[in-house]
Formats: sequence, structure tokens, C-alpha cells
Amino acid sequence: MEAKYEYAFIKITCFADMTNGLLKAKKFSGINAENF
Repeated sequence: MEAKYEYAFIKITCFADMTNGLLKAKKFSGINAENF
């Protein structure tokens, strides 16, 4: 059970990093993040 929670946390963290990266890309280049 513990490993399952750890995996979910890693997935959420990766998703948050990806979203944050898209927001930064949108801010710098003006690309609409919704297209990704």
C-alpha cells in the first residue's frame, strides 16, 4: 500500500512540474498552453 501512495505522489509531482513548465513556456513565448 505504501508504494502505491508513493507512486501516486510521484505522478502528481511530475504532473505539477509539467503544468508549471507549460505555464512558463506560455509566459515566455505566448503559446497557448491548452494546445499541448
